[in-house]
Amino acid sequence: SKSKPQWGIVKVRTRGLQQDGNVVIDYARSVMVWKRAHAPKRDLFPTKQADAS
Repeated sequence: SKSKPQWGIVKVRTRGLQQDGNVVIDYARSVMVWKRAHAPKRDLFPTKQADAS
């Protein structure tokens, strides 16, 4: 948007299935995320090495 040019919107659909393939949940949502050029330069998620220490 013009007010937040560093952000973008990602639309995500999630579906949960039982083992037999029946849908038990299905929903869509929108998520605001940084555009690549404006994203933080550090990793925001822990790594396996960080978890072990």
